[in-house]
Amino acid sequence: MFEGIKGKQGEGARVLEQFKSRVAAFEDVFRSLFTATRLKSVFEREAASNGAVYDELLRYVHRCVSWKDHPIRRPDFPVY
Repeated sequence: MFEGIKGKQGEGARVLEQFKSRVAAFEDVFRSLFTATRLKSVFEREAASNGAVYDELLRYVHRCVSWKDHPIRRPDFPVY
């Protein structure tokens, strides 16, 4: 992002670290007030294939939009 600008290589890293620090501080305050769990991807082995990756965040968003609750396969995972 800062390529070619003299003296700015460290600036990008500093801004990124500041952002990560503020996100971590927000998470700490939020967790002290509410019960929260991080939504993640889950690998499940299936009988007919090598397995699939299901994404909890996609499942949550789908449930909010459609009121249907079922696992959502992550689209970037190759199916064999």
